[in-house]
Amino acid sequence: MHQVLRRLGAVLIACTLIALVVCDVTVAGFGPWWDQHAITTSIVSSLLIVGATALIFDEVVAARQRRDRAVAVAAQALIVYGQAREAYQAVLSSDPSSRAQAPEELRDLASNLLVAAPSLFDDPAARTFLLRVDKIMSALVATAAGPGSVQDPGVKDHLTDLMSQVQQSFEPLLGRFPPEYQSRIRAMP
Repeated sequence: MHQVLRRLGAVLIACTLIALVVCDVTVAGFGPWWDQHAITTSIVSSLLIVGATALIFDEVVAARQRRDRAVAVAAQALIVYGQAREAYQAVLSSDPSSRAQAPEELRDLASNLLVAAPSLFDDPAARTFLLRVDKIMSALVATAAGPGSVQDPGVKDHLTDLMSQVQQSFEPLLGRFPPEYQSRIRAMP
């Protein structure tokens, strides 16, 4: 919502600047009116300069920074995604030795989330991914804590659905990698 308001404000400032220039060039009494009202002219021009600086230029810089960080954010998401898959497989495993690794895998996932969350939270696509990983992590922890609950088909279906949502939310982040890396990442077990 905040970003929409900033962009709307930037468009409004740009339109106002264009309208003032057009009126100054085309309307006969426009220039003399501003000449006679010096304080109004100073206030309007100062506000437009501050608005243009704060909204338009800051928005351009912020967009450039988001674009520059996009691959780094995707790389952090890849690490979290890989760990989420490992935790998911450990919790759902029928092998007792793999299932015994579930608490360690969940701790690793929690640690990765704590490290990656600040950078993931600033990116809208990564934020969606982060929220879905949080959901599956809490469901995996609850499942791992309950003895034998993985055998319940409803629980397994719920976890599978949550993992599918994580995979879907990771796709836009995966698209930030070069194509040759995308195919390798998709081929990961």
